[in-house]
Amino acid sequence: MDDPHDTRDPRPTDLDELDELDDLEIGDVLADPGAESAVFARWNEQLGHYVQGQGSLDALRLRSNTEPPWPQVDNPMLCYLIERTSEIIERDGIDPAIGWLATHAWLEATIAERSRLARTLVDDC
Repeated sequence: MDDPHDTRDPRPTDLDELDELDDLEIGDVLADPGAESAVFARWNEQLGHYVQGQGSLDALRLRSNTEPPWPQVDNPMLCYLIERTSEIIERDGIDPAIGWLATHAWLEATIAERSRLARTLVDDC
């Protein structure tokens, strides 16, 4: 999905270029390195350990938001999550809506990936 607030620079994602990603800092992966963020500063160390634990998979964050694993703008689950979040904001306020969106987006992404892997395994048999 195109995000007008996405200021990340395009980075290499080809498997041959993953070695170049070893020296990336967590700020290069998760935040606009030029931006000041108290939240990022508070979570920097924990996020660094979290991302390091993912190995080379963290390079997926560096992909353009127009290519997988980012969802397409017309993905029905993405559209539902956005509309449902707006509905929760109107009814309960922003904080419950953010929590609902974060947990449900995480769940749906996991389900989508597991489904993709299951289809791949079936197709390979």
